[in-house]
This record gives sequence, C-alpha cells and structure tokens, in this order.
Amino acid sequence: MENVNYKDPLTGLYDHDFFQQQLSPLLKQMADNQRWGALVLVELKNLDELSRTSGQEVADRILARVAEMVRYSVRISDLVARYGDNRFAILLQEGMQPTAAINLVKRQFSRLAEPIRVRGQQVELEIAVGIRVVAPEGREAVELIAQAERALEEAKGVEGGGYHIFQEEDDHRFDIAPSHSGGHLAH
Repeated sequence: MENVNYKDPLTGLYDHDFFQQQLSPLLKQMADNQRWGALVLVELKNLDELSRTSGQEVADRILARVAEMVRYSVRISDLVARYGDNRFAILLQEGMQPTAAINLVKRQFSRLAEPIRVRGQQVELEIAVGIRVVAPEGREAVELIAQAERALEEAKGVEGGGYHIFQEEDDHRFDIAPSHSGGHLAH
C-alpha cells in the first residue's frame, strides 16, 4: 500500500484520495472475511483558532504532531489518512467486536485531548471523534463515510471536544446504551 504519490507532505499520512480509493476494496475484504471494524473521523476543532493566535507554522507543527499521535495510536494494518485541512480518517480493520473497537478508539484517542507542547507553548487541543462501527455484512463506503461524518458533527457539539458513535435506531447487532453513544475524550 506504500505509495509516495498519495502522501500528504505535511503529515506523511496518506491523503484523502488514497483513502477513498482504498476504502471500498478494504471494506469488501472485511466483509469477505466476516470481520468487524470501525471507520473513525478525527477533527481538530480549534486548529483555525490556533493558527490565528499562534501563527501558521505553529498550527502546522500541531497538525504534524497530532498526525503522528494518530498514526501511533492504531495498528500498522489500519488505514490512516489526512482527510481534510484539520481532519483525519482511520479504518480500523482487524476484526474487532464493536465494543472492543469503541473502547480502543476511546482509550487511544483520549490522549489527543491532553495538552501538547509546541515550540515551548502548551497547547490545548479540542478534538472531535466520529465513530461508525463496521459490521461484517459490509456496507457501501459512501454510506459509511456519511454516517461517520454525522457522528463527527455530533461530537463537534461537545464543548472542548468529545466523541460520538453513529447508531442506527433499528440496529441491534450490538448493545450500546444511548447514554454511552458519546461523551468527552478526557479521562
């Protein structure tokens, strides 16, 4: 999967186009192998504000640092990309049950809510995470992305940063109480 032409120059992650190209074949592979997974969107909510107050160079360093943290928060088999100016997309594809995938995301990405140091400054990040659990029956990539984006929009409504898990009202394949479908990332 290593293709330099599809790398984001700032973060070293795959870019949006590569993620889009790989998503459908990887989802089909997951369905063929009857594996659960999760599509995760991570957004730095306050990157524009940090850019205005601290400058573009600091904002770029923050983005690169968060990209590194995201890359090292997942397994090598997972697909990670810079999905937009301040957004990352991750396909967790290693056959986890839904609750395990959700717990992994909450545990790994809660570190992103902790302050980081950039050029001697302590920076508070506001991170939103949208999660769409992927069942082994398979779904269309466009549908899953739209659902993960809806979850991300819900997470962006949590003050300071948080997460939200997309749930279909009639989907009872896994049991997550509505009160646990979202919340703060910080411990």
